[in-house]
Amino acid sequence: MRKIIFSTFLSVAAASIVNAQATFGIHAGGTLNTMETKSSGITYKGDAQIGWKVGGVANLPLSVNFAFMPQLNALAKNSKLEITESGFTAKETVKLTYLELPLNFVYTSNGFFAGVGPSIGFGLSGKYKYEETGSPTEEADIKFDGKANDGNDNNYHLKSIDFGGQILAGYKLPSGLFFNAHYNLGFSNISPDNDVTVKNKYFGVTIGYFFKGGAPSGK
Repeated sequence: MRKIIFSTFLSVAAASIVNAQATFGIHAGGTLNTMETKSSGITYKGDAQIGWKVGGVANLPLSVNFAFMPQLNALAKNSKLEITESGFTAKETVKLTYLELPLNFVYTSNGFFAGVGPSIGFGLSGKYKYEETGSPTEEADIKFDGKANDGNDNNYHLKSIDFGGQILAGYKLPSGLFFNAHYNLGFSNISPDNDVTVKNKYFGVTIGYFFKGGAPSGK
């Protein structure tokens, strides 16, 4: 999987070099993140948490109106789950930092653009916190090593790869300034534990700038 990912990235870089119309930019923005957990047949949906996102973006025209728009971003994927029953309260807070590579194919027309594509995330770091009525608070570092959480160490473990899909829509000004909204849905289970499924998803809004006059706006 990693060889395929890096081969794709190198191919994109090579295409950027030989494509004279390729443009590059930077962007940053905010996200609303949630995490869905399924255990013992019960699905738990965490409360949306505010996150951040920064990175770079390229625009590689494929035709007058179609382009390949890959990104390379660092972002936070956070979630909080609270369960209250008969005076008992349990809170689980997860804060994750990822390096993410969305590979979007977009349609552009008169400055507007919209597209879809796969997204591959690499877990970098994270924090886990668990609070329960009448019990001490538990805190742990998150390790993206794919090991099962068997209680033999002081860490919380997740899988390193988070594969998903992204849709986005936005508008670019002639100056190169652009705005977009996007939704990323995680397809892969990032939990290494048997009978437990954990998936990320988030909605985001970013503002950015394409250098060299900006990306082609289509006709």
